[in-house]
Amino acid sequence: MTRTKLLYHGHRFPATVISHAVRWYFRLRLGLRDIEELLFVRGVTVSSETIRHWCAKFGAGFAHRVKRCNASRIARGTSTRCSSRCVANRTCCGVQSTSRASKLVM
Repeated sequence: MTRTKLLYHGHRFPATVISHAVRWYFRLRLGLRDIEELLFVRGVTVSSETIRHWCAKFGAGFAHRVKRCNASRIARGTSTRCSSRCVANRTCCGVQSTSRASKLVM
């Protein structure tokens, strides 16, 4: 039995549905009703209250995994955010910006 199955054991919905709902809530900052609607479009009927319970129960573990992943990215030097020095020099991660849109924004 894998860790995922142990984590979501005894719930009515599959682990993928629960993990997607929690991920959408925390990473995309969608509202509970928005997530309920997205799941309904995909054929899953679930209430916003159930999603709230999932986020309360599984949210801390999800946040811990995200922080651990981001920490390893920063340690490897592959952060997705650029410093203000990069913006001032019109570079992003050491690559000179040449697109027209980036020149208009900067």
